[in-house]
Amino acid sequence: MDLVIGTVSNGELLIFSVSFASPIFLAAMQDRGGKSPFPGAIWHIFTLIGFAIGAAAVFGLLKIEALVPEIKLGLNMDAIRTLSYYIFAAALLLRYTTMVYQKMLSAADASGPKQDKDFADRWAAHAEDKENKGR
Repeated sequence: MDLVIGTVSNGELLIFSVSFASPIFLAAMQDRGGKSPFPGAIWHIFTLIGFAIGAAAVFGLLKIEALVPEIKLGLNMDAIRTLSYYIFAAALLLRYTTMVYQKMLSAADASGPKQDKDFADRWAAHAEDKENKGR
């Protein structure tokens, strides 16, 4: 348990959280060829960039304080550790949501052409029946 607390206290969980959430950036930037875009893509991108910058700044401050003993920045390690846990939980939730969204889109993309063809065939049969009844 000391190893986990030591790792989290050194800011590695923040960096892991950024790398864990980074596929969301790719999902938001994916061009779907005119099909439904990622909802709120621009806000996701700005949030992820801000998250990465903030995590890098905190990680850098932690490393400066650890490597240069003369510099005391007065960082609240308990608050940083707690913040790391919350950010990691948010990254897990966002990553899961993105995976579900991508699976939903891939299922819709796979069934879409088949449904379109079925509808077109039924519509043609209906139009043909209507035309035959009119004669």
